[in-house]
Amino acid sequence: MSSSDESISLQEIINLSQLFHLRVQRSADRPAYRYFDRQEKTWTVLTWSEMATQVARWQQALKQENLKPGDRVALMLSNSPTWVMFEQAALGLGLIVVMNSDYSCSTAGYRMPRNSIHYRN
Repeated sequence: MSSSDESISLQEIINLSQLFHLRVQRSADRPAYRYFDRQEKTWTVLTWSEMATQVARWQQALKQENLKPGDRVALMLSNSPTWVMFEQAALGLGLIVVMNSDYSCSTAGYRMPRNSIHYRN
């Protein structure tokens, strides 16, 4: 497939979840993310297909939490492919991601009402 066949027009996109899935369909075996694995001390490449597999795993985990579309989810994680996986999984289920890696624990508690926080380890 040539790169022109992989392009996605704005008219094809309704939301970020759909954009992700279209990209997976059109570029499954192409690199999606390249990052430095600090534990392995090497650069790692993830394909769009590998990302889709991990997004599906995150979605299964989120479904077990009995969340409904419109529910808010938060994750404190540094900028990484795992963050993208979580966010795509949440968006694909209609969830709202309300935090980013810049928040500290004290800021997170301040920004979210106590009755809306459910901690998971």
